[in-house]
Amino acid sequence: MARKRNLRRRKRTVDAPSLEKDNVKMERNTSSQRNFITVIVLAIAMMLGVVFRQGNSSHEHATTSDFFEEESDFNSPAGDEINEDFSAQVMTYEDFELLDSFEHDDKAFTQGLTYFDGHVYEGTGMHGSSSIKKLGTDFSSTVLSNDLKEEYFGEGITYYKTPGGKDRFIQLTWREKTAFVYDAETLSLLRSFQYDNFTGEGWGITWDENNSEFIISDGSDFLYIYDTENFEEKRRFKVSAYTDHGSSPIPVTLLNELEFVPSQIDATNDFVLNDRPSSTVLANVWHENFIIEIDLASGVVLRLYDISSLCPQVTGENVLNGISVTGDQDSRMFYITGKLWKKLHKVRLKVT
Repeated sequence: MARKRNLRRRKRTVDAPSLEKDNVKMERNTSSQRNFITVIVLAIAMMLGVVFRQGNSSHEHATTSDFFEEESDFNSPAGDEINEDFSAQVMTYEDFELLDSFEHDDKAFTQGLTYFDGHVYEGTGMHGSSSIKKLGTDFSSTVLSNDLKEEYFGEGITYYKTPGGKDRFIQLTWREKTAFVYDAETLSLLRSFQYDNFTGEGWGITWDENNSEFIISDGSDFLYIYDTENFEEKRRFKVSAYTDHGSSPIPVTLLNELEFVPSQIDATNDFVLNDRPSSTVLANVWHENFIIEIDLASGVVLRLYDISSLCPQVTGENVLNGISVTGDQDSRMFYITGKLWKKLHKVRLKVT
């Protein structure tokens, strides 16, 4: 049975220096008692400026400063400025089935899971403790690992295949704007490179095998599509949810760990585009006990899964942060864990 729960979003307040400057100018105008005509002219000029900005707010061509002005509700935990809750929005939660549970290293600050050739791979974070490692079939042991240098804070990882057919892993970093590429068989570091994005932070990453593209999160309500070969941004889109009874779109922020779900897996998906189901991506929301399933064609949240029954009591940063396919023929099965969790779970996410 589907259940009802509250979907909450936290909001970060972003400074708008240009607006503050305009306010200061207006105060000075008032104090100096400039004549009425001057004030009217200034007001008209400001309104024209606002209209101009609104008419040129295309994210495709905007600069970083433009984004901070336009996206005044941008969210990120980086500055500990998450200080405002949105009003509760009711959505239907889909059910999941717990298939099995395994021991997990509770010292691992898990930043992401991925799957390759019968094994789960885990990326961990924290300065001095970041790594990528191949887990044993018991999930609590490590078969192979490669540690990052202390100056790097590891983030999301994903398996991918190069245009030339080679198996690789890629690992993001939080604020160092550096990505690492590994050989999938040996975990040997092949190269590293610099990258940049809107927030300047790396969070989650997964690989769209259908289109050979990376899907990346940065803690905002955007997902970014990057080219596999050159790691260049191709496009981006907002993620939004709707209530069961219909509403204006509700931006869903703090998107973190990601896992791609090909369209052929999700044949029961009732959201179709061009007469076929669209591919989706699973995401967890930072510091929340639910997983959302997002349609990649529209950015709309199709399903929510409340997995709070699997989550330990939060005592800091021991929050949900790992999702991976399992390699089973039934590809609605996923591995789920979190930072510093003692358990890794195998679940089936149901579709009604």
